[in-house]
Amino acid sequence: MHDHGAVSPIVEMDVPAAPSLTSKRTRQPLRSTLPMEIPEFRQIVTVFVNGFGETLANLRRAQLQMDYQEIREMAHRLRGTGGTVGFPDFTAPSNTLQSAAEAHDDATIEATVSLLEEIASRLEIDEPAEAEAVTAGSR
Repeated sequence: MHDHGAVSPIVEMDVPAAPSLTSKRTRQPLRSTLPMEIPEFRQIVTVFVNGFGETLANLRRAQLQMDYQEIREMAHRLRGTGGTVGFPDFTAPSNTLQSAAEAHDDATIEATVSLLEEIASRLEIDEPAEAEAVTAGSR
């Protein structure tokens, strides 16, 4: 019976993985928290979203070359930039990626880059009409 009790903590440790599996299934669109009715913010968010494919390609290239310093630097930039442009979903994975690069932890790097790709696949930019409707509705 004591052995049976020892299994329980392992099961409890696996529970934190469940939210990420749920978020992958629901694939909720990810939109910036910045006020998109302001043209300057819209432009900043658009540049970030449109350039993110290149960012991921560069990250994968650094991963294939096992360039841990480049991965660390890119993760550090992404952690700050993602939050600044209104996408806080990038903060925690970027922090994890930075730590994994510092530790040369290839498995965590792979898992985290894959997670960033999944997050990026949900990026959306509100259309101007939607942004204006939201603004008009809040007046």
